[in-house]
Amino acid sequence: MIGPVRQGRPALLIAGLLLIVGVAASAETLHTLLLVEHPDRFVLLNKYQQRLTSAEYRALPAIMPMVVVRENDKLSDGLAPCASVEVNGSPFFIQRDIGGGFTRRGAGGSITLFRGALLLGDTVALRRGRALRLKGAGTNRDVTLVPGSHAVRLFEAEGRTFVRVLSSEAPTGWLALSVSTETDEWTRMQTSRSPNTSAENAEHRLLPVVADANRALHAVYMRLAAEAGKNSTPPSFSLQEHGNALRCSIEPQSLNGSFAGSLQKLLPEFERALLGTGLRPLLEGGSIVVPLR
Repeated sequence: MIGPVRQGRPALLIAGLLLIVGVAASAETLHTLLLVEHPDRFVLLNKYQQRLTSAEYRALPAIMPMVVVRENDKLSDGLAPCASVEVNGSPFFIQRDIGGGFTRRGAGGSITLFRGALLLGDTVALRRGRALRLKGAGTNRDVTLVPGSHAVRLFEAEGRTFVRVLSSEAPTGWLALSVSTETDEWTRMQTSRSPNTSAENAEHRLLPVVADANRALHAVYMRLAAEAGKNSTPPSFSLQEHGNALRCSIEPQSLNGSFAGSLQKLLPEFERALLGTGLRPLLEGGSIVVPLR
């Protein structure tokens, strides 16, 4: 790591964190990464160089690895400095100030720069308990993971691996996963898509997850409606096939912005349900999308 760029203390870690970084096209390719804690505290722009909306900021995970495309860039006006980055292959821009730092829209948060990082994106199973060094929450405390835990390896830097654990809490942090201990202490899970993984198979795995989420959502909604003395139809999550993908979104669609955080929390549940299929759910356009091919 060269000169970590830190701005303030990280704040509370939100449940269901971390958008998965796009997988590198080649295992030989090294990248510059920004590990952004609480990206909502910084000025972010979408691919059209428009500031994110309040709903889009709320949908961001607490920690985001971003692949740096151009570390020192300019917006289309040719004046405003920024960094051009990618998340899941989608372009974003982080606005810089005149001094070269990252422009803030709130207190807290931090950005750490890594050079020579290796993007991974595969899932591993731990054969022995491992200590996860957590990021965020203003602490570097350790959490011991039990044997059998599954984690997505996001990237590797400085001899450590940054992972997201596939659990209901979905914690993120650093693990020591050296090549010399592979098979003995950890193993890679099959990531290629099984030839038996059809849309029907994936839907069969995901429907119970959606049904559980709807039961919880309806119970909360009906309780709040009763307290308010109102009688209305509760919203619900819908899973449908669109083209070559399954898409989970909230109905009615007018509530997309309000339920972005709920979809973020559902993402790890989708990942667990699809373990072993090679299918990877992603957050996209106010929905969880599962590309089928």
